[in-house]
Amino acid sequence: MANEFFPVGIAFVNNEQNYFATQQYRHLIATLAESNKLQINWELLQDRLEVNGWKTYPVGPPALLHGRCWRIGAFKTGAQNVVITISRLAPLYCIYKNLRLSGYKYGDLRNVSINDLNDPVIMETGRAIEIFFPSYEPIEQMIALKEIENIAFEDYGKLNDNFYSDITYKPFLIFNALFSSYFYD
Repeated sequence: MANEFFPVGIAFVNNEQNYFATQQYRHLIATLAESNKLQINWELLQDRLEVNGWKTYPVGPPALLHGRCWRIGAFKTGAQNVVITISRLAPLYCIYKNLRLSGYKYGDLRNVSINDLNDPVIMETGRAIEIFFPSYEPIEQMIALKEIENIAFEDYGKLNDNFYSDITYKPFLIFNALFSSYFYD
């Protein structure tokens, strides 16, 4: 699926003009524009969470040109904070708990638990999402954390041309492609 939106073998950083000319990049921009019609659903979801006792707050920078998801943090008295991300590229969502409280270290995704369906807070949040995004499903953790080879976007990924050194290398994951370049909390 990532190959639909991100060209194989062309780096965004060192080959911007060619990157912007690719069919994949044009498809990314068109899909993001098309997803704007779901903005009302996103706003209704936030309203529903507030009515159900959740407090929501912005997480990470605002979605600009390449904003691949809608994202908010939410907390409820007696429940741990969660981050809710809904892809603008695929009918998928991702919910994870506040990373600082789960042992997360920048770049180390081993302690990130995505869409833990045994967690009542995540289950409650997922049910709310599915009211306004009925065709959307939670992405499986194993899929979200799968690395995509020979695709680079922003400062993630590594092409077979070895433009990025191993020192600065950060894997480009399905999560990065469909949701965001970063996990935020």
